[in-house]
Amino acid sequence: MFTLPAIAELLQDLHKTSGLHISIHDTDFHQLVSCPENLSRFCALVQKNPKAKARCLAADREAMEKVCDTGKMYLYKCRFGLWEAACPLYRNGILVGYLMMGQGKDCTCASEQQILSAAFRYTDEQEEVKTCLAELPALSEETITAFSHIMTICAEHVAYLSSIHVPSEDLADSIKEYIDKNIEKKLTISHLCAVFHCSKSTLMNHFRKNAGMTLGEYLTERRVEMAKGLLRHRDEPIGVVARRCGFPDQGYFSKVFVAKTGYSPTAYRQIKQERK
Repeated sequence: MFTLPAIAELLQDLHKTSGLHISIHDTDFHQLVSCPENLSRFCALVQKNPKAKARCLAADREAMEKVCDTGKMYLYKCRFGLWEAACPLYRNGILVGYLMMGQGKDCTCASEQQILSAAFRYTDEQEEVKTCLAELPALSEETITAFSHIMTICAEHVAYLSSIHVPSEDLADSIKEYIDKNIEKKLTISHLCAVFHCSKSTLMNHFRKNAGMTLGEYLTERRVEMAKGLLRHRDEPIGVVARRCGFPDQGYFSKVFVAKTGYSPTAYRQIKQERK
């Protein structure tokens, strides 16, 4: 199985080398993991307009469909004129997903004006659009072509090591086990999608159906239960307990703990220790 650290390291290396947004998608075109996790500021700003977002998603889907039909890497420009590339992931001759790279601009001035012209049709924040566009990596056709060739080699590596698959019936139990073992870490939906090789919608819907609660509810429940145990049996500061249970800060931990137990962490500790 392709482990999270391995896939994260590979995507990070590709991103650091190219400056581009790198992502892996399943055969239903759902994004499984990406680096960076969020879109570029330019793309996020333009996609605040629902019509623009729909155009972007349609372009991504068309690119992956083309790759599916041809079985080859596809280099192109998106609806707004940014460089994009899609590459198939084959495992034992079977298409298991796609590796995508993009959100970079052509280094020519003419291209930049075309990008701005296309973006201005969907947003009035023109000065902010210009600022965000300036942040994107500028690549010549020769450079983006070279990066796409590197991406093709990486795609072979990803497909060989990975096991992108349809979730099995015991996925919910596997997720629970993983959460319990890594409760102190920052566990995001994207992180879990990468670990279990499925889309966000598949992960969340499958877990809720089979576990009877949402991922967020389960994660909170387990963290609060762990905190209760630490408060009963240890004298560590509340902030330390919060961090050990995966809460970002003591304030948020206290708020959640009160909501779940009716007591502040300090009051809960006093009550339980007095009963010993």
